[in-house]
Amino acid sequence: LSEHGMFGGYKPQATVAAVLSVAAEEIGPHWSFTNTDVRTAANVSPPSFYHNQRRIWLFVQVSKMSK
Repeated sequence: LSEHGMFGGYKPQATVAAVLSVAAEEIGPHWSFTNTDVRTAANVSPPSFYHNQRRIWLFVQVSKMSK
């Protein structure tokens, strides 16, 4: 993400929380926390979290397609 400029101008806490959430979704059903749990633990507002989550999820999907 850093190589593609995905960190510039965003809250680091929101980005990390979103990365954890997207990674957990990619891993599978072994994740026992909800997005709200992750967002609350990171002390991030819902719009900030979901904006970052969407942006990172799209990046992951495009990366999968290019392989």
